[in-house]
Amino acid sequence: MQLKHIEHPEDTILTGDLSAINWFTIQGKISLKIDGCPAIVWGTNPENNKFFVGTKSVFNKVKKMICHSHEEIDTLYSNKPDLADKLHLSLIHISEPTRPRLI
Repeated sequence: MQLKHIEHPEDTILTGDLSAINWFTIQGKISLKIDGCPAIVWGTNPENNKFFVGTKSVFNKVKKMICHSHEEIDTLYSNKPDLADKLHLSLIHISEPTRPRLI
């Protein structure tokens, strides 16, 4: 699997793009990028307004592996138990108050 790099918003300032600073003065959506292996992605699925966790595979064009529940994690990641364990923990520990909110 080829790893793809996603820029940190604050890094765009170094290239002269001030949109990250401008975000603070206008209403916008919040997202968070945490580096690591695996890269864990979470948020609210705009298609059903449900909270989800996953890996970068949530961005796949063909098979989006978005997990809204522990059952979906077990189904989608049955062949990768170590990764499934990390996603289960992510679903548990990213609690409601700390989940990013859409503004």
